[in-house]
Amino acid sequence: MPKICCIDLKQEDLELLQNKYDDIYIGTLGKIQILKYKNQYDKIPLLPDYVIPNNLHEYDIIIIDLNNHTTVDYDETSKDKINRTGKNRPVLVCNSGQNIFDPRPFASYALNERIMETKRDMIIVIFSSSDDDDEYSIANDVNDLYNKSKVTYYLFELLPDIVAITHSGKEVIVCEEIKDSRINGILCKYIPDFEYKSAFRLPSEYDSELNTRVTSKEYLPLLKSTDDKTVSYAAEYNNKMYYIFPDSTRKGELIIDLLDNYFPAISPELFPESTLNAWLGNEAYFVPNHKDLVNHKIKLVQEYETKIQNADYEISNNLQLHSWLHDLITKDGDELKSAVIKYLEYIQFDEVTDMDVQGINDEDIQIEYGKKLIITEVKGLGGTSTDSDMLQVTKHFGIRTREHKDKDVSSLYIVNHRKHMEPLNRPFDPLHERQIKMLEGLPIGYVTTWQLFLTYKYIKEDVFSKSDIREQITNHSFITFKPLENYQEFGVSKVYKDRTVASIDIVDFEVSIGQDIVIFNDHFIMDKARIISIQKGNNQVETISNGKIGIVCGLPFTEGKSIFLRKA
Repeated sequence: MPKICCIDLKQEDLELLQNKYDDIYIGTLGKIQILKYKNQYDKIPLLPDYVIPNNLHEYDIIIIDLNNHTTVDYDETSKDKINRTGKNRPVLVCNSGQNIFDPRPFASYALNERIMETKRDMIIVIFSSSDDDDEYSIANDVNDLYNKSKVTYYLFELLPDIVAITHSGKEVIVCEEIKDSRINGILCKYIPDFEYKSAFRLPSEYDSELNTRVTSKEYLPLLKSTDDKTVSYAAEYNNKMYYIFPDSTRKGELIIDLLDNYFPAISPELFPESTLNAWLGNEAYFVPNHKDLVNHKIKLVQEYETKIQNADYEISNNLQLHSWLHDLITKDGDELKSAVIKYLEYIQFDEVTDMDVQGINDEDIQIEYGKKLIITEVKGLGGTSTDSDMLQVTKHFGIRTREHKDKDVSSLYIVNHRKHMEPLNRPFDPLHERQIKMLEGLPIGYVTTWQLFLTYKYIKEDVFSKSDIREQITNHSFITFKPLENYQEFGVSKVYKDRTVASIDIVDFEVSIGQDIVIFNDHFIMDKARIISIQKGNNQVETISNGKIGIVCGLPFTEGKSIFLRKA
């Protein structure tokens, strides 16, 4: 069997390989160190802690995972170790202000130098990450840390002659350029497990027959992103075969698959045991039915790829169809207003009017609903709302009231606050206590686009009804939507048994085992479950309509909070 050197593989992946192969070396590019200084003039000398075998030239296969971001605190005792090495030995130096030391780009350069010095054939498998880089200060003498030179190294020093760009995603497609069904089948098997953080521009050459530039013949794209960028490739360079893959949750299994089912075929000299009778794979020695079965397998792989591509197309179309929902929580200006209008039309108000189209710039939108007229202002903000932001829409309240004497006029302020921040990390109720008091008694409602996004999902899940939103959107102050048409609200008076049991009072409302229950947390995120136990006094019951009861649904309850039970 070949000798294998593994660099920075996770423990679970190493264990899979060690259970199958004997000769495995475990190395590392080093750990990211967290530095602490005694004062602003302090300098810390460091030696990279990478571990590479001295006899790397004797190994057949090198497997490197560039996704190791393990951090450790700097060990003060290492200074003594460096000092004991004597003078005239180069060391890396960090100055006060540099709080993190990443040795991996430096070690990547050192490892690549060792690989390039090796004359023998090798297979090198690299799981790529983002192309981190670092500038290193190098002192030639441990006793003179002020006389330094500087050099920058990249984590992708290991990748020959390519340009990497930052590009991330999880959806990949097997490249059409692959003609070998063995590697094709392996890649298809692990498609759901890949996550790329970089894409690659491969070297090209001029093709006189096609009269255009094509990828150099030494390079073979393996996987592409859905926007047609190469995220995995194979390359032949300096008598070595490189296989660059994205990060994967099943690295160990993928490596074993390659070692068992692909590498022996392309590098038989490294796998003498596996390829002793490899000639049996020639068509001249096929057993009956073998060729038909191989062709059938190839067809299945092609069909699978087609299905994956069709699924990707459907995903892309669905995202495009519902792009306005993402606009609700990311955009500002006209794009945000357009998304809000789509939401309001989906809720089925009688009429939703874009006032800018009407040539009226006083408010953004007018909503008509029966006898109600809602004048609406929409804003996308990098922060939270100022007083003037909130009250702008009320400036025109008196005018609209006089113009529409037959209508119940109210004001609505819709905001996409902290629009550059992930909504789950935003304050759900972005108003200050003073602003809440300021809104008391004013005919204005305040709602965030994140609430609209969530209620759309809850309508699709048949918890909210559209009329729930229509009726409550004219409420004043900060609006908290509730599912009222399909669900009944109850307050939790007491909780028991580590919050697994809720005590509620019911009057003429049937509660049964298996009934749907909904609970909202403080950020309006919904948990939905079914009642699994009902207790009245000391008795378990299947159904009950009146009295104080205890219910269990598998969700935690909070005393004083509301829960919602599905109406019959």
